[in-house]
Amino acid sequence: MKRLLLLFIAAGAALGLVSCGGFEDPVLDNSFVYIADADSEVYNDKETTTTLYVTLSTPKTGFDATVEVYYELIPGNGLREGVDFRIKQGSESPLKFTTGNFVVPMKIEWLRNPAFDSTKDNTLKIKLTGSNLAYLQMGNSKLNYKSTFVFTKKATKN
Repeated sequence: MKRLLLLFIAAGAALGLVSCGGFEDPVLDNSFVYIADADSEVYNDKETTTTLYVTLSTPKTGFDATVEVYYELIPGNGLREGVDFRIKQGSESPLKFTTGNFVVPMKIEWLRNPAFDSTKDNTLKIKLTGSNLAYLQMGNSKLNYKSTFVFTKKATKN
C-alpha cells in the first residue's frame, strides 16, 4: 500500500512538471542574434567578398517593426578600413531585420594592399554590440552561437 501511494505521488509530480512546462528548454525561450560560422581566412593576394550571415532566433513568429542590430569592427594593428577591407553598401551597422526576415547578410570586400605586413595583427573582429530591443541577447553561449567573428588576413594561401 505504501509503495502504491509513493508511485501515485511520483506520477502526480511528473505530470505536474510536464503540465506546467518543467521540461521546456529555457534556452529557446529567449530571443537572440548570432553570427553564423564562415571561412575565417582571407588572402591579400586576392580581392574577394565574404559574406557573414547574422541570424535572429526568436520564439515569436515575427515582429511588428524593424529590428536593428548594431555591431562594431575591431581591426588589428595590421588592417585599415578602406585599405585592406571595406564594408559593402547595405551591410553597415545597424543591420536591419524587417518583418518576417530572420537572416541578414553582412558583406565585406577584401582589398589587395601592396604594403601588407604579415608580421602585424591582421585580424578583423566583428562584434554584435546591441539592438533596438532591450531583451534581444547577443549570441547564446548555451548553444555555442557567437556574437563575435574573427577574420584573419594572410599574405597568400599556403
